Amino acid sequence: MVTDSLPANDTRRAARNAGALAAANLFSKGMLFIWQFVLARWIGDAGYGVYGTVGALTIIATVIGSFGMGLIVIRDVSREPEKAGRYLTATLFMQTGLVLVAYIIMNAAAYAFGYSADIQVFVALAGIGLIIDIYSNMCSDQLLAQERMVATSVVEAVHIVLRIGLVALVLWQGFDLLGMYLIGLVASGVRSMLFWWALARTGVSPIFPVNWQIAAPLFLNSVPLALSAIFTLAYQQADKLMSTRFVGESSTGYLTAAFVIITGVVELLNSTVLIATYPIMSRYYADARDVFGFIIEKLVFFTTIITLPVCLVLSVFAAEITVPLFGTDFLPTAAVLRVLIWYALVTMAVNIFAQGMMVQNRQRRLLFIRMGGLLLNLTLNLTLLIAFDLGVMGIVYASVAAETLVLSVMLLTFRDEGIETLRLSRKLVRPLLTGVIAIVVMLLMGHLHFTIGVLAGAVVYLAALLFGNIFADDDLDLIYRLLAAMPGGSLVLRYWQRDVQVNW
Repeated sequence: MVTDSLPANDTRRAARNAGALAAANLFSKGMLFIWQFVLARWIGDAGYGVYGTVGALTIIATVIGSFGMGLIVIRDVSREPEKAGRYLTATLFMQTGLVLVAYIIMNAAAYAFGYSADIQVFVALAGIGLIIDIYSNMCSDQLLAQERMVATSVVEAVHIVLRIGLVALVLWQGFDLLGMYLIGLVASGVRSMLFWWALARTGVSPIFPVNWQIAAPLFLNSVPLALSAIFTLAYQQADKLMSTRFVGESSTGYLTAAFVIITGVVELLNSTVLIATYPIMSRYYADARDVFGFIIEKLVFFTTIITLPVCLVLSVFAAEITVPLFGTDFLPTAAVLRVLIWYALVTMAVNIFAQGMMVQNRQRRLLFIRMGGLLLNLTLNLTLLIAFDLGVMGIVYASVAAETLVLSVMLLTFRDEGIETLRLSRKLVRPLLTGVIAIVVMLLMGHLHFTIGVLAGAVVYLAALLFGNIFADDDLDLIYRLLAAMPGGSLVLRYWQRDVQVNW
């Protein structure tokens, strides 16, 4: 079986890396998650719409500045760690120029879209923070390539705590969004210093001059990946940019609030695991292709299993969740979240296949897929916004439809040893049908109280997982190995026995 091909040290390392990242993310991202609810109440729906618009432009500019080099650096340095200093020099040289170009583009876009003078000033300040953050990200990529997940997570946690504290202080003192963006520059500076200090402790430093035998292929291989990421984020963030332009800042505030919840779900349940497994996936693609394909298939399957009940709850009980979190002014967010949460489920699977294509060095194929998704999203946005006058909900429907098409194309085109997308699609049918049953139970029992509906739906879903023959033997073997590898795994071995060798 493929699970037997996974060495004990790799299984243990992947489990512990994921555990370390999950613990750090649970703390840092959890604080940031909670802070978004406080911030939304503090600055109101229109102010939150401005905040979302500036954030959307900054995110797109971030991709231009980093140019997709981070994933290639992690992949290559994890295979050849002796070249870490050379890669650091290459990124230091190239990304400095790229982030300055990104700064010009984001400010030009804010002017071209006809945004208010306030938004243009905030974009300019956020762009300065972006320049500082690029230098932090170079170090973060190097640390991740060394699988120093704990150090990376600690720095990010300190940065988020500092940023939240400083922003809360200036807002409490009566300063507006201008003060928030100014003080954010201080937090970005501290993050950059901490990352460079952490990387220096590992012995990695820039090695000059630039080695163009490393820099040139790094840039060329990054081009399709960067364009793909730009197209991806363009249609993810186009929602907010178009909402501010066509339906107003308040509607953008509702959309931004929904995206806060969706981003939190994706970060915790998807991004953490992908970061932890990326170096191992890169090595297995070179040495054991069947294991690489096995990892891709299992990631998609288990991500769906874990995420589906979360999406069900957030969809059925959107109003009961959003109003206590953001306040009554954000009641329209419930309608947005009820539909947009399914975008999160689809995009998690898309992210797994995208990372797989990156490991395969098929950035160009990924680029064409992303281009198609962006064109469809823009077309649907304009059609539903203008022709059908659906307002912000038209943007929501367009996002879900475009991302679903992207996933369909990936399922049809992704190929490698150890994975059969048709088999995977069939395997996902049963848990999805279980979700349909669970959502009916939630709707029926939710009339009594939403907590009763959540608990009843959870019981039905869990019972189906345990007794519905959803997991194959290799699924259970993998779960057994991963749980045994994590802290407290001895309890698993004590109360759950399988005929699987666990030699750590």
